[in-house]
Formats: sequence, C-alpha cells, structure tokens
Amino acid sequence: MKMMTACFLAALAGADAASARSPDVSAESLRARVELSSRRLEAEKYRPDAVFLGEDKSNGWPGDTEGRTLLALVLQQEALGVKPKYLDGIMRAVPSHLNEDGYFGKVRRGVASEQQMAGNGWLLRALCEYARVEKSPVIDAKGVARRIARGLFLANADLFPLYPVTPDARKDMPVGGASGTTAAEVSGWELSTDVGALFIGLDGLVQAWQTTGDPDLKRPIEFIIARFEAFDPIDVKAQTHATLSGIRALLRYDAKRFLPLAERRFDLYRLYGMTDRFENYNWFRRYDTWTEPCAIVDSLLLAHRLGELTGKGAYAELEKNILAALVAHQRPNGGFCLMKTFPKGTAHAPEIACEEAHWCCTMRGGAGLATALRWAAGSSARRTSASASSPAPASR
Repeated sequence: MKMMTACFLAALAGADAASARSPDVSAESLRARVELSSRRLEAEKYRPDAVFLGEDKSNGWPGDTEGRTLLALVLQQEALGVKPKYLDGIMRAVPSHLNEDGYFGKVRRGVASEQQMAGNGWLLRALCEYARVEKSPVIDAKGVARRIARGLFLANADLFPLYPVTPDARKDMPVGGASGTTAAEVSGWELSTDVGALFIGLDGLVQAWQTTGDPDLKRPIEFIIARFEAFDPIDVKAQTHATLSGIRALLRYDAKRFLPLAERRFDLYRLYGMTDRFENYNWFRRYDTWTEPCAIVDSLLLAHRLGELTGKGAYAELEKNILAALVAHQRPNGGFCLMKTFPKGTAHAPEIACEEAHWCCTMRGGAGLATALRWAAGSSARRTSASASSPAPASR
C-alpha cells in the first residue's frame, strides 16, 4: 500500500487539474486519494483549536466549516477503517459551541438566515453519520442533532412558508463570489448570494428526522419542501450545489413520492447546470463562473441514487463521468480546486480558477471520494463473491 500511494502521489504531483488526461478512478486509486485527502484534513486549520470559526470568522456561515470537516472525517473513517487523528477532539467540542437555543451562530428572533440553516445542516449531516458509524462515540450525537434541529429549524417553522422563491425577491442582489454572502433581507429572511442555500439545510434536517425519530421535525420539513417545489432554479439562477442538495433531501425523505420531481430537477441540472466535462456551473445558466466540487459531489450522489431507484443504465454511465470530473479537481496536497467554466459547446482547455477552495470543497471533495471508495469496495466484494460461487470455466 505504501508503494502504491507513493506512486500515486508522484503521478498526481506531475499532473495538473487542468490536464485533459482522463484520471484513474479505480478502487486502488480512490483509496490513495482518500488517504491524501485525510492527510490534508489534518492541517492546522482543520484541528479542534482552529476549526470552530463562529459566525463572524466564518463570514456568516456558522457550522459550515465544522460540519463539512466532521462529515468528511466520519466518512473517511468508514471508508478507510482508520480513525482520523482529530475526529474525536472536534466532535467532543461541538456541544460547547452551541448557543443558548442549541445551535451554531447567533440567536435571531423573527428573522432567519439561510446561510445559518445551511451551515447547521452540515452539522446535522455529520452528527447523524457519526451516530451511524462510530462504535465508541465521545458525545451523544443523536441528542445534539435533535437540539440543533428543534432549536433552529422547528423553532423557525412559521418562517419557512415565507421563504422567497421568485426572481423579484433577489433582483437587486449581486452575483456573489466563490464563498456566498448575505446580500438582502426579504420577508424575514436573510438571503444569500448562494441562491437556495436553505435547501442545503433541508438535507441535514431530513437526516436528523430519520436518525432521531423526532416526529415534530416533519412540520418544518414539509414547509421547506413546499418552497422547494415552488422554486424554479432556472428563473432565479439558483446555486447548483443548493439545488442538488434539495433534490437529495427529497429522495432521502420519501423517494417514492418525490422520484418524478427529482428526475425532472436533475434533468434541468444536466441541461443548464452541468458543463460538457460533467462538472457544474456554480449557478444555473451563468456560464462564465467556476466549478465547485461540492456540487460535483452532490451530482455524483444523485446519479448513483437515481440509478438505484430507477435501474436506468444511463445514470451509471453518468456516475462514472462525474466521478472522473471530481477527481480531476483534486490537488497534490489533497485539497480541491475550482475550475473556470465556459458556455456549453465551446472548446476551452481546463483552467484553474482557484487553487484550493479550502473553506468548503476540500472537505466536501474528501467526503465524496470516501463515498465513492465505499461503492467501489462494495462492487469489488460482490464480484469476488460471485466469482467464488460460480463454476470454473471448462478448460480447452
């Protein structure tokens, strides 16, 4: 394994994300990539004494860095079978960073922040996965998840029907940068340039409902889903990452009920949000921006899940292409870059827009690779089992 990893690192160091060469997505290569990502997430900024940023240092995204980091570490532990060095230390500190109402960030009364919902959604995802994976937990992850879900989402349930979903509500907002910012307050909502960020929080809320079994959480879930159904991602030029997260939440909540809507929205993404290289445009129909591995991971997970639910082979082929797009964004240090985007059908060589999105995509990319490694390992195990149980071919 050490020899394989060394060879892989040498190859990656000699290659550039802007290379047109098709990357290796074999199980062996994926393992090496997850190991590389795991080492990147041992850097000082991802350690217990530095990763908790609060609302101000996170530029209005409380819980986002912490949640994404923890989720990546938990999924990498599951994929590699090795406890990440700082996982327990970070997880142990989570309860001490909750505010008096039980969640991350400032307590707001009569107004809600979609960025706060999104950041705490990542914490919910991480806590729920930790509760599922960890055999010797250092905190009551289910209990903390329930506090966050009730304190932030259930307590603000009456605001969700007011969440703005029309283009007029955001017409005067700036386009935004690689890291979204709060740019307007409309109908009691602090709105982000990451248009639709609320729906990232929905994915975490749905998993918290599943994990904790708290029936009261269905009320805010149903309210948010109603806004997602009324939300036209093309008209509002929604962020693709947020929209894809919303689709995943629907399938997590009730796949049978929402499969038709999920396929329709995913088709819109493929038409207006996906590049010719199976990456994403950061927003629907904004073609001169950049890719975001966070959204590429979302599309990968959706292609896999839709393939499971429908049995359509096209999703399996799409999954392979998206995975190749994801690994092409990994840097020699294990982090993930952003790439410039161009309109569909234009011949442009890949070009790096940001050397490393260390605040989001490095963690999300690492989580996506860990999931892809688990899929690959599962496929390999099934093939081995099938081979062992099959009669040997006749010799000639």
